[in-house]
Amino acid sequence: MFDVAWSEMGLVAAIAVIFLGPEELPKVVRAISKVVRGVKRTADEFRRQFDEVLEVDDLKKIKDDINKEIKLIAGEDGKMYESYGTADLGKIHTSPNPASSPPPLPSYKES
Repeated sequence: MFDVAWSEMGLVAAIAVIFLGPEELPKVVRAISKVVRGVKRTADEFRRQFDEVLEVDDLKKIKDDINKEIKLIAGEDGKMYESYGTADLGKIHTSPNPASSPPPLPSYKES
């Protein structure tokens, strides 16, 4: 991530020993490493939650695609037609066609 050579790290360590002294240096290094671990942990948690959100979004898209395909059925002519579930049947309103209704039955009178 950072392009730091060993010589540069040694120079920073030497400057830290000069300014902080050998007694304070271990405390400062521990504090810095604690902060770095915390930042790393927070970044990992954020990345995990972000991946979960993406996964849930992908699963919703897959579910919607599957439900869309389930609603399509193949007809005898090989074409795909939209199917209707039982919940959709109540929404379909058909008006009776008088031409297609059967003729009335003849009435018989008994004598």
